[in-house]
Amino acid sequence: MLIKAHYRGQATIGVYFSTNEDFTLVPTSIPETTKKAIEDTLKTNLVEVSVMNTELVGIFVVSNSQGFILPNLCSEIEIKRIKAETGLKVMVFPSRYTVLKNLIVANDESVLLSEKISAEESRKITSFLEVEKFEIWRSKDKPFIGPLMVLTNKIGVVSPLLSQKETLRLSEFLGLPLKRSTVNSGAPFPGMGLVANSKGGLIGYSSTGIEVADIETILMVD
Repeated sequence: MLIKAHYRGQATIGVYFSTNEDFTLVPTSIPETTKKAIEDTLKTNLVEVSVMNTELVGIFVVSNSQGFILPNLCSEIEIKRIKAETGLKVMVFPSRYTVLKNLIVANDESVLLSEKISAEESRKITSFLEVEKFEIWRSKDKPFIGPLMVLTNKIGVVSPLLSQKETLRLSEFLGLPLKRSTVNSGAPFPGMGLVANSKGGLIGYSSTGIEVADIETILMVD
């Protein structure tokens, strides 16, 4: 299932929500009706949290089914809450970077890392997420890969800003089909307007009917 969603009237739901196969992290002030819709669509357990004392959960958190990576400016209370509510491990990212969504894209098999992440940090992330393979994303004009794609265990949605060559290279690395699409009426940043796992997806409420239909087909969800 794919449904339209927003948070406080904002269609950039990838800024506020973060999901893996089992848990979806959302801000603490989310309405009850929205919580129920997310649970039913993504088929996950909802965890209401703040990150760095903000509602911007989606841009600060990266995860797969093994655990969550958080910025090093998170409070101990926030870290403990995520551990307690999910039972998964938590890694505090040992870097000055905080907007982790820009730098890391992961599923349960692979992780794609920005070249801004050091070799030592890359090894730590790969080990923590327990993935079989990782690749460093290098691009002079598109250094931040996170906003440009959404990755599930079955498929990926990528920005039309990626060239055919870049898309093919990523597809070969991931071993998954990648399809291009915009969100929110032409925005070329699926990572900002789409939140998905292998069971369902949420798309920004400003998305057109064609975008919704295209992404529903891409995600292969009922």
